[in-house]
Formats: sequence, C-alpha cells, structure tokens
Amino acid sequence: MERLVELFEEKFSEPYFNPTAELTFSELATAFPDVQQADLEEALSHWVDHSGEKTLQTKLVDADGATTRVWYVHGLHPENLR
Repeated sequence: MERLVELFEEKFSEPYFNPTAELTFSELATAFPDVQQADLEEALSHWVDHSGEKTLQTKLVDADGATTRVWYVHGLHPENLR
C-alpha cells in the first residue's frame, strides 16, 4: 500500500483530496514493472476490499465513449498511513 500511495504522491499534489488524482491499471502496471500483472490485480483488489479504512478506492469513469476503471486514494493524510 505504501508503494501505491507514494506513486500517487509523486504524480499528484495532495492526492487524498484531489478529484483528478486517478490512475488506470495500465498506468499502475507501468509504474510497477517488477510486479506481475496478476499480483498487482490481487493487491489492488485486496486494498479496495480491505475491511479497515478505505484508503484505496476504485470507480468506473466514462471518457470518449469508453468506460475505464481507475483507482484513487481517499480521505487520509500521509501521516495516518504509517
């Protein structure tokens, strides 16, 4: 999870409250070339479905007539994650 949050922090200023701080699966896969896609899918599912605080969330967005799943971090400041 820390690696995911670090990626969002690198790409976006204050990703916790930024409504445009969304990444697609292909962007996440590109950012983590050392992680197999199946493992990345499992990790994303785990953190989205995690029974604790919902830090990582996902949604479907429509753009140019296509529906794409994106992930985003929500509602926490970095110091609360560590």
